[in-house]
Amino acid sequence: MPIVKQFFSNIPKLVKLLFGPQEDVDDALAKSAIDLIGYRSCDKKGILLTSQGTYARFLRVATTDLFAIDRDGMLDWIDGFTLSERVYTDTHKLIAVTARVETSDIQQHWQRLRGKVGKSKSERYRWQLINEELALAEAVQKNLKDYVERIFAIEIYAKTKKQLEQKTRSMIISNGGYYRMSPMDKAETEELLDRLFNMNSK
Repeated sequence: MPIVKQFFSNIPKLVKLLFGPQEDVDDALAKSAIDLIGYRSCDKKGILLTSQGTYARFLRVATTDLFAIDRDGMLDWIDGFTLSERVYTDTHKLIAVTARVETSDIQQHWQRLRGKVGKSKSERYRWQLINEELALAEAVQKNLKDYVERIFAIEIYAKTKKQLEQKTRSMIISNGGYYRMSPMDKAETEELLDRLFNMNSK
């Protein structure tokens, strides 16, 4: 279980296990832990309740290979980013982290296909191809240093959830369509926070 996800689920009971039923001590320790990470909870939409009682969320920015596009494409991308920063004037934070490439679902897919392969001679070639794809997915999972994903995100803030939804729409359209942004759900948000608070982990 990711550390951040485990943190959210264990806040109510963690201090009680360590220090017993003393409510005043429990409350003080829990508040200290929440202040450290800065968030109280995360709902299924990826909306975070901050330690100050306000709301925040991360918008994932679609990655673009800037080395593979021509000069005009590069200028369009820069113009889009500049436009977004000029149009969206509320407080926000730009974030870039690396994350490991997760291939568990792909491995399960190939394993399911392999289980359906027959025993005839014509199926042997299919069996070989599936095994090659499965071996590749397993190799990617093991060689995390060579296979990492760069995640770019923008964190926005609001006093209420309604305001946060309005600001989400404003941020998404602020760049004029030069690059894509989309709200991160709970699983994506927890993964991002896990990377932010555990920079030395794989």
